[in-house]
Amino acid sequence: MTLAVELNWFYCPDGVQLFDYGPAPAPTQQKRVLLGTGPHGRYFRRATEKTCLITHDLNLKAPLVQRFINSRTDDALCKLFSKIGIPSQQMGIDEISVDDVMKSKATLKSMHDRIASWSPDVIPDLNEALDDERREILKNFDSLNSLVERYQSARLLPQVMLPKGSMTPQLAFRPATLYGFMIFELAIMATGGHRLHTCEYCSRAFATGTGTNRRSKSKYCDTTCRTAAHRARNKALTA
Repeated sequence: MTLAVELNWFYCPDGVQLFDYGPAPAPTQQKRVLLGTGPHGRYFRRATEKTCLITHDLNLKAPLVQRFINSRTDDALCKLFSKIGIPSQQMGIDEISVDDVMKSKATLKSMHDRIASWSPDVIPDLNEALDDERREILKNFDSLNSLVERYQSARLLPQVMLPKGSMTPQLAFRPATLYGFMIFELAIMATGGHRLHTCEYCSRAFATGTGTNRRSKSKYCDTTCRTAAHRARNKALTA
């Protein structure tokens, strides 16, 4: 059986920018009771309200979760989110705090590293994260009819599909959110016999195994790093 994981998500073609709401104000007692303090601090948010639909599918040559983990600066994250959308843990979010992004990134990296060294204690965390996806789908449903309608509109039930240019049907699963899609990527790599590595030249994460186009003994994430490492070794020998 051929299995696919797909997600229909939205991104802003005008990009994602870093916006600073400023520090949280010292609220009065009335504000604490009635209003709260509103957003504060730094947020990644869409540059404009314009959005376009993008379909993410499983690509183990460059998994979104590893692209996320490998984006180490605010600028790199803005560029990534401009291409793939904002990786929120809820549907319909057009901005996300830097703190929440860092927490999500740390959680994914922790699971990624434990899969890389194969620590069985990652399995409960993966299952809990997948349960969070199910709760996100269900939390706002107040009737059976709305449940059915939301599942159909979000395309979250398993679905048999025929990929373009192929006569082989696939069973597709559709996560609720972009963050959930990244969890699914980790789960598939954990159960599909893949190995997760760190590039010996640039320290970026990458995967080897079926569908990655990399050998299991690869030391570098791509040809560029392999060539750069080779040149660095030659330079050291001739110095």
